[in-house]
Amino acid sequence: MGVDAPAPAALSVEAKRPSAGCPHPGCGARPEWVTFPGSDGRLYCISHTDDQSAKLRATRKGGQETRIRTKKVMPAGSLTPDWSTPKAIRAWAEDRGGRVERGELDKRVVPQELAMLAKQTHDTELLAKLDDLELLIRARLSGS
Repeated sequence: MGVDAPAPAALSVEAKRPSAGCPHPGCGARPEWVTFPGSDGRLYCISHTDDQSAKLRATRKGGQETRIRTKKVMPAGSLTPDWSTPKAIRAWAEDRGGRVERGELDKRVVPQELAMLAKQTHDTELLAKLDDLELLIRARLSGS
């Protein structure tokens, strides 16, 4: 009708041919990842080779790395905390809090519950001191 529409580009034979990746049906592994020989002499990706020991080693190492990276642990040289008194608990929590603030420790190492416990011990000690002062004041007022 007077308008010449461009003809659709002809699909090349190479575009229809699967890549030189893993020969397993449906596998989209890149050709550079296909380095493991199969029993039929062809190269496969790590997931589809007959010998799965390489995949097991790779996934095992990855799991260990993740566990090490995400495990909430104190450094190896850390002292065993003294939690025998409220004051000792508070000193430990304050020390850990300072290390977190300075970036020496990950904040996941100091549980929030222990920080709350340290605050509660501080409040409890202050209330005990106030009770003692109240008793002392009453004793002085009644004794004079």
